[in-house]
Amino acid sequence: MERTIKLVYEPKEEQYLIIYATDNLCYCYKVDNFNPPMLSRVFEVGYNRYRREKIVDEMSEFAKEEIKKFE
Repeated sequence: MERTIKLVYEPKEEQYLIIYATDNLCYCYKVDNFNPPMLSRVFEVGYNRYRREKIVDEMSEFAKEEIKKFE
């Protein structure tokens, strides 16, 4: 199962979004705070309650690494 994680900027809302996608899952969260990263759910497609916490932690770590690149 190949996964894709992307951090994108939404200029209209002036907000960063993080997107996690696999063959059967798609999670989109907005980044509310950068240090420490705080994520808020926008939508989830293909919800998996057993993997959700692990995926959100992975997204948070990815956001933290990407934000370090900006500094």
